[in-house]
Amino acid sequence: MPSWPRVITVNQRVALKHQSDPQVYHSLVQDVGENWFTVQVPTIRGIEMRLHPGDEVETDLYAEGMRYHFTAPVLGRTTDPQGIPLYRLAIPSQAERLNLREYVRWRVAVDVGYEVITDKDKDVLHLVKLHKKAPTIDLSGGGMQLLTKEQLAIDTLLLVQFELPPKKAIRATARVKRSVPRAEAGPPRYFTGMAFEDISVHDQEAVINFVFRKMVEDRQKGLT
Repeated sequence: MPSWPRVITVNQRVALKHQSDPQVYHSLVQDVGENWFTVQVPTIRGIEMRLHPGDEVETDLYAEGMRYHFTAPVLGRTTDPQGIPLYRLAIPSQAERLNLREYVRWRVAVDVGYEVITDKDKDVLHLVKLHKKAPTIDLSGGGMQLLTKEQLAIDTLLLVQFELPPKKAIRATARVKRSVPRAEAGPPRYFTGMAFEDISVHDQEAVINFVFRKMVEDRQKGLT
């Protein structure tokens, strides 16, 4: 696996958030230099994310099953040869690296609303209505397994939403990694495993903490 910061490549997905705006914006890496990279100026409903030189933006970048979280100083605004507006961001010397495949997975029952989406829907996720529901079989900070009524194709992108006690709403995108029929008798059901793709650091920490507490509680009850 390439070392930081060489994991940053052209056309890589990136999530950006500034402290003055609760909205998470999604964009693509357009160019990479020795100590900087550029992203398309992200928009939501035609409204640009406003950044200025000297600002710092919370950044999540995904590569080969890893999520890299770092704070990137804004160097300025520029354009590509076609005139597309870009933000130039500095590459920090370090990033927090999270392995999405190594989170503790625990048997947890949570009702999840979900809807199939496409990459084009990412800028309007707040408009997407979730019409389908399924319970979890297990949950982790890196993803979850649902018992769905439908078999979903591998790499299908989903918008998922669920609530953790006491009243913490989690909303994220997840990509299907497997979907196999349940062997037991009864109505058709499918074990559908998925990995989170776009999930905020705070939401992911809430999931990890919830799973850890549930694991401790179950072990105390002898339910391991």
